[in-house]
Amino acid sequence: MERACELLGIGATRVILGTAAVKNPKMVEELVELAGGARVVVALDTKSGKVAIEGWRTQTERTVLELAKEFERMGVGALLFTNVDIEGKMVGIAASEIRKLVSAVKIPVLAAGGVGSLDDVRVAKEAGAAGLVVGMALYEGKFTLEQAMEVGGNENW
Repeated sequence: MERACELLGIGATRVILGTAAVKNPKMVEELVELAGGARVVVALDTKSGKVAIEGWRTQTERTVLELAKEFERMGVGALLFTNVDIEGKMVGIAASEIRKLVSAVKIPVLAAGGVGSLDDVRVAKEAGAAGLVVGMALYEGKFTLEQAMEVGGNENW
């Protein structure tokens, strides 16, 4: 909590909470109240259908949809959804999972995991993602950031 407030205080636009949010939802509520919900993003990483924490080493019994709705009720500004099963593999995004999550909440959903082509960028946008994290595909030269942003059509892409 102190570190999140410190980062926001020195100019960070948002903070992203992962394991800390899942383990201590009360902290999320407090941070939303102190900093404003728009500045708080919760990362929900899924592995085999359940939320994973602690660097993806520990799998919880909670589903992404269940926790997403819970954090939305708390007032967080956005969710960062990563499908760990395909993260870094450039095998295509989990479009149906993204679509389900986007349909289940009213707050923006940023997606990550599996991006390997500009078509994946297009599919993520069509699935309703408000933004997309691209990593390995950029490192491997599959496309440029400028190309991804052009396909995405806004600054989040």
